[in-house]
Amino acid sequence: MAREISYTPDYKGTGKLMRGKEMEAFMRRKAQEGKQYAEAIAPRDTGEYASAFRVASTRSGDRATAYLYNDSDHAFLVEYVDDYRTLGVVADIIENGL
Repeated sequence: MAREISYTPDYKGTGKLMRGKEMEAFMRRKAQEGKQYAEAIAPRDTGEYASAFRVASTRSGDRATAYLYNDSDHAFLVEYVDDYRTLGVVADIIENGL
């Protein structure tokens, strides 16, 4: 006969896990992998855009987070006007498993 299983959520423990240094390191690794892919697929008229990807991470708020961004002066134009969507493509890949 199967035993009944009971689960009581530990919200405090889950919050600690989500804000932990291990979670920040994991998120940062994923952003770094995304950065490498973004650099590989970025358009290269001058090379400035491809070399301007950056990663930052934090453990503030309710969870650890990592950010992949491009600080080139013309990143907006490359992403949205020229419609390369490099960061958009990489975000989709990270969300679905990189």
